[in-house]
Amino acid sequence: MLRTIRTLSLLALAGVALLSAHPAQTGPGDPLLPDLIIDREILDNYRIQTVNGRKRLRFDTAITNVGAGAFEMRGERRNQREPMQGIQIIYKQGGGRRKIPLGEWEYHGVHNHWHVLNIAEYDLLDAGGNSVGEVKKVSYCLRDNKRLYPRLPRSPRSSSYRDCPTSRRATSLRTGISVGWADIYDRSVYDQWIDITDVPSGDYTLVNRANPLNTAMESRTDNNTTTVPVTIP
Repeated sequence: MLRTIRTLSLLALAGVALLSAHPAQTGPGDPLLPDLIIDREILDNYRIQTVNGRKRLRFDTAITNVGAGAFEMRGERRNQREPMQGIQIIYKQGGGRRKIPLGEWEYHGVHNHWHVLNIAEYDLLDAGGNSVGEVKKVSYCLRDNKRLYPRLPRSPRSSSYRDCPTSRRATSLRTGISVGWADIYDRSVYDQWIDITDVPSGDYTLVNRANPLNTAMESRTDNNTTTVPVTIP
């Protein structure tokens, strides 16, 4: 995992000019939108594991923000009995901000912290493009784990979103991904897999999509999907 991340960091530094050579032009009052991508080199770091007779395709994934502004998410509710409502904060050039509804949050009992819903999905396709295993509408707690694109404009040197809120009693939350930073989920994390017990041996394609329902506002969504080849022995 560490070797993969170090390799990706070098590639990011070498290729970041392609991302920043033509940065989005913004003027006073313009929204500083995030742009979410899935890093291919990290997704390619998969393993096949058998647990209690079930075969799992486990893989690392990294949701990275290469946009002009932070991907900031907040949760709000009036009391502990109400659902936690999600809000995306869009900051504006020169000051000010806008709020966008982002659906609901859930408290993940295994991870022991709050997750925002519908932030990613996974799929495994056969040679004909048919789904043979999927995990729809994955929830995450997003935070700044690794600064992969330090040369992007407005990329902070230190993480701005560090913690996942852990209290079930919380009435407000704040998480996100800063510009140039990534949230990395290691394949060892619970639920970070696709069940392939009944999938025949052969060559397949692993698909990872960020923001699959387009509930979050981004500068572009045509780059949200990343694929890698997978061989099941």
